Amino acid sequence: MPEPRRGALSKRLMLAMLPVAMLAAPPGGGCQARRSLPGLNRACIYQIWLRSFTLEGTLNAASLRLPHIARLGATIVYLSPIQLQSRQGGFSNPYRILDYARIDPEYGTEQDFRAFVETAHQWKLKVLMDNVFYHTAPDNVLLTQ
Repeated sequence: MPEPRRGALSKRLMLAMLPVAMLAAPPGGGCQARRSLPGLNRACIYQIWLRSFTLEGTLNAASLRLPHIARLGATIVYLSPIQLQSRQGGFSNPYRILDYARIDPEYGTEQDFRAFVETAHQWKLKVLMDNVFYHTAPDNVLLTQ
């Protein structure tokens, strides 16, 4: 299987995080600026931990449950880390990221992620990804290149 293009997925991940960065420090500053962003005053966030959300623990299985989440009234799905995890030391941890530009096979493929986002959008759900760069693994590709 060919190696995924690191640059393209990295750019998409960074663009996915842009709205979160804008919420953290809006131009003009202060809470008032955040409150004026359209739709956020009525947003309802539903967090998904793939390992426990379905028996399979995969993006494909979670996609099947998105209609239920939408019917609950959620407007945003907050997806816990799905990036490639380091297994250094013999264990995996979603907050020990080896490569931010790749999806961990435990959860699926890049195509599965794209399908998840498309399904979420069909149900009028926004998708936020949990990218905590503080939890970079010691053997992360950013540190070893």
